[in-house]
Amino acid sequence: MKPKFKFVIIGSGNIAWQMSKKLKKEKQKILQIYSRKIASAKKLATVHKCEYTSSLRKINRDADIYLIAVSDDAIAEVAGKISYLNSDKNIFIHTSGSISLKVLEGIYENAAVIWPPQSINKEIKIDFSKVPLCITAEKKSLTLAKKIAKLLSNKIYILEENQKQQLHLAAVFANNFSNHMAAVAEKICLENDLDFKILHPILKETFEKIVKVGPREAQTGPASRSDQLTMSKQEAMLKKDVSLKKIYGLISKHIQENQA
Repeated sequence: MKPKFKFVIIGSGNIAWQMSKKLKKEKQKILQIYSRKIASAKKLATVHKCEYTSSLRKINRDADIYLIAVSDDAIAEVAGKISYLNSDKNIFIHTSGSISLKVLEGIYENAAVIWPPQSINKEIKIDFSKVPLCITAEKKSLTLAKKIAKLLSNKIYILEENQKQQLHLAAVFANNFSNHMAAVAEKICLENDLDFKILHPILKETFEKIVKVGPREAQTGPASRSDQLTMSKQEAMLKKDVSLKKIYGLISKHIQENQA
């Protein structure tokens, strides 16, 4: 039998929406939604038929779990302003991969991080049970954090603080940087009257292959086969964009150094 908890959701962005919807599906009680913008708080509260507020001084005191799903640069400030809620009977959880657990540990008796290393968008329907969740917590809070995470997902990973930070860095390379490279490709297409959709199959194939055989085995292209003629030609094509030409050269060199 799944445990029943009372939640306050602090935040109304992408993660707040998706996590709270999954909690609702699991028959958990959402007591209140907080957002700096009252309209945003009301919008999410309407989904859960619960109270809402835009004041950190008016957070419901009856929750078991306070889920802090705000922007990274707001976590420490929010945590400090709701320190009056601290009790040995509740737990405070933030959802950031880059922000340390320490911002909560110095304030609360029970604290944890539950972070999804995945891009989350409230407008896109997802099966949250398949989203990996990484937990970082001290031993005294770990059991409860695991119970909460298991309400959300079937894929739970326990990480030390340093591991969480390193995984977040890895995710920046795997997700954010690769997406930017796709944006560069789209720009090249647009500038040359090409339909970016032509590259959709290769984009899909690339990531499917990475998952199937691993990125090292999946690597192809002129740099991986030391095709200096093609690389020189393509660098010349980028002569009007000095920064992009430099990126091309640096990445090509890094591929070659790591293919050895």
